[in-house]
Amino acid sequence: MLPSRENTKEGEVRTPAGDFDCIKIYTDSQVKFMLFSEKEYSMSWYAQGIGLVKKEIYTKRGKLLKSMTLDIIRKPGHN
Repeated sequence: MLPSRENTKEGEVRTPAGDFDCIKIYTDSQVKFMLFSEKEYSMSWYAQGIGLVKKEIYTKRGKLLKSMTLDIIRKPGHN
């Protein structure tokens, strides 16, 4: 089963790397492990010129499985 995606809204997201104007994308997917199958969904926030700045993955019952945020932005040549 392919994931279904839906643009939900735009808004500001705060991360350790800063505040970003983002578009939020909601995704439903079916995860399969051998004989076991589980439905989960995720919300991802993307900022123009940056890319993914935050992502949260939830079970079908709404339990947070994983959360990722952008911590730092390094410019090329500035380690």
